Amino acid sequence: MNDLTETYLDLYRQLETIVRGTYSLDDRASVVTFLRRQPRYERWRDRIEYCADVRNLLSHRPKVGSEFAVQPSQEMVDFLQRLIFDIQGGTSAMDACVRKEDMLTCTWDSDVRPAIEEMNRRGFSYLPVVEDGRVTAVFGADSLCAYLAECDIVSFDELRFSDLREWMGFDGRDRIVFLFRPRNASLDSIAQDFEDQFHIGKRVGVVFLTNLGRQGERVLGMLTAWDVLGHDDE
Repeated sequence: MNDLTETYLDLYRQLETIVRGTYSLDDRASVVTFLRRQPRYERWRDRIEYCADVRNLLSHRPKVGSEFAVQPSQEMVDFLQRLIFDIQGGTSAMDACVRKEDMLTCTWDSDVRPAIEEMNRRGFSYLPVVEDGRVTAVFGADSLCAYLAECDIVSFDELRFSDLREWMGFDGRDRIVFLFRPRNASLDSIAQDFEDQFHIGKRVGVVFLTNLGRQGERVLGMLTAWDVLGHDDE
């Protein structure tokens, strides 16, 4: 019992030291209060506060005989380890992304109907156009709707993505943005991108990862909100 509790207390001390060093936090400032105010840790606010309450009880209340009054759970120990890991750099975006070789993509010459059927089957909202390893445009439901609103539709079976080129660019999409980020970006920084765009009335459709985070480079992987949320819950 004491071994797990001692591990917990040691991790909490590490957490305080790392937070103060990483964020140049004054010794008199509360680490918990600081973390609670950071948007990137908002999803863990309740767990951070709970861990602090348990730490305070363990630190400021005497043992019952030779035992601590309460024992942290293994899940609490795991959470502190995860929190420390995230503060020190965390999961990389490349670790969380859909890798290039697993991405569903199309070319300008691809037929639209079978691509949409595959998107529906796999639950995908966006389909990147990849030429020579580079993402040149992105197809989404908004692309097709814009096309239908402005053009006389040809036979749907004959429709190709090149027919929709005008409505598949990176710019000018209604409240939807597509971002390019470097391969060494952290997953937390990608999550912050989603939040920042939301606060200005935009929605991130896809984040594409390239070597330096520049449009026109060969794509290495992609992330959607589902990829980010799936790791947030771990």
